[in-house]
Amino acid sequence: MIMLDVQESERDLVIDPTAILERFDNDIALLREVSQLFLDDCPHRLREMRHALEGGDCKAVAEATHSLRGSLGNFSARVAIEAATRLERLARDGDLIEADEACAVLEREVLRVEQALKALL
Repeated sequence: MIMLDVQESERDLVIDPTAILERFDNDIALLREVSQLFLDDCPHRLREMRHALEGGDCKAVAEATHSLRGSLGNFSARVAIEAATRLERLARDGDLIEADEACAVLEREVLRVEQALKALL
């Protein structure tokens, strides 16, 4: 059963359960399936992104981040999406100095999304 905490302000939401349910047409089984795919795939994507960053491969960082950002969009994870957008932009601009910090922020936000999804399901 999915419970929504309507007390939580929109800005404080890690994920937006109402938007998620609407996106999945209230199909809880589909939501669970897509969420599990995300949870299974996310560690690989983060490793890929971090490895590319450590290797100085801006293009690979941007591509991995873009892919992750798309997945985060399924869950209306606004803060994580903003973090991914920032990292993707830095990578596309070739700014690996700031990208390292942006990557750490994104990793923290993705962890919060993973925890929120597990709690939601």
